[in-house]
Amino acid sequence: MNKEYKKRISLISNFLKKRAERSAFLISSAPVKVASRDQDYPYSPDRDFYYLTGLCSPKLTLLISNNLKKSILFVPKKNPIKEVWEGSAPDYKKIAKSLNLDLVENDFPHMEIIKILKSHKTLYFNNIQDTDTWNVSYEILSKRSDLRATQELPVNYIHSDAILENARAIKSLVEVKEIQNAAHISFGALKHTIALLAPSYRERDFSTVLECNIKLLGGQLAFANIIASGKSAATLHYNKHDQEFKKNDLVLIDFGASYNYYNSDITRVFPVSGVFNSLQAEIYDIVLKAQLLAIKKAKNNVLVKDVYDAAVKELTIGLKELGVLSGNISNLIAKKAYLPYFPHGIGHSLGLDTHDIGNFRANNNARLVTGMVFTIEPGLYFSKKIKNIPACGIRIEDDILITNKGNTVLTDMFPKERNAVEEFLHNIRSDSFFDM
Repeated sequence: MNKEYKKRISLISNFLKKRAERSAFLISSAPVKVASRDQDYPYSPDRDFYYLTGLCSPKLTLLISNNLKKSILFVPKKNPIKEVWEGSAPDYKKIAKSLNLDLVENDFPHMEIIKILKSHKTLYFNNIQDTDTWNVSYEILSKRSDLRATQELPVNYIHSDAILENARAIKSLVEVKEIQNAAHISFGALKHTIALLAPSYRERDFSTVLECNIKLLGGQLAFANIIASGKSAATLHYNKHDQEFKKNDLVLIDFGASYNYYNSDITRVFPVSGVFNSLQAEIYDIVLKAQLLAIKKAKNNVLVKDVYDAAVKELTIGLKELGVLSGNISNLIAKKAYLPYFPHGIGHSLGLDTHDIGNFRANNNARLVTGMVFTIEPGLYFSKKIKNIPACGIRIEDDILITNKGNTVLTDMFPKERNAVEEFLHNIRSDSFFDM
């Protein structure tokens, strides 16, 4: 992976070298977050810093400049007393050498960084509080403008996203493999949990076992599980988990494992009884057809709007067939009559963040490009009984890699054809001696 990180740092460096004026890029690792008194939350690295360095420790800062021969990694000095409690620090000398970085050991490096930034005009930076990057930018911007000019400090301040959005949007083969690893862990965890989908079993307990299985298989939660039965599935980000499964319920499971900080994001819907009834089957097939048409549309240089519209048309046709909507399909789409039943976008970019960097979520003017990983997740939601349709929600979501030839479904190990879903449930229950 070190070659991967060196390549990413070089990408930033080369970007800065193309600028006429002296420019620098400054980014720090995430700080430790205090939960209460002397208890900290489990450490989670800043994904941009991790993307560039692969490092998962606090109090690290990377400085890249078109006025330096080599980029600099600032790290804390070794602290033998701290190491007694927390273990040995990484071998930063070895790491810096492998990434072709100069190493500076300094517990409070922001003043040293400010000295280096003199004579620079532009600074790209990530604005995370309680980091050296924050301290540097605050120190400079607190000065009067005439003093900044006298001391030749940067005058242009641009968020690091301006560079990293394009870089992170396109996934390397290594990144795609990590997302696939996360998807496989998710599938294994679901297989080990789905037999618990039984009447009177609680949403919260199902979620707990699913999370446990993800961790036993080497992953972490990409985000908080959504386990929504019956009418709860009509709430998009349902998190109460206070209901019991009922025999005639559908259960929407929206979850994903994270592996080496790369995420998967999958949604499937299962009938507690093991078989979709006729109405459930009709709604499910509408959503599935909409998703398949949307996936078919997803390819290089296609607008997210085109993918969204493919799903919207099929969902609108389905809503008319269900008797929920009436009228001309084109007029219904123009009036957005589907919105109460499909109120969200078609998907989002996926990677180191579940809703990954870049403005793709609900941005129909964004364009898909080869190398992007994007979720496609149409759904139909009925928050109250309409006609003969009980309150319920059905969403089907997969992770899609955009390729030169179209796309690849990275989560195709999860069954989603209705018969395949029923067969999957039946086989798991048979293997686990499940008895309704």
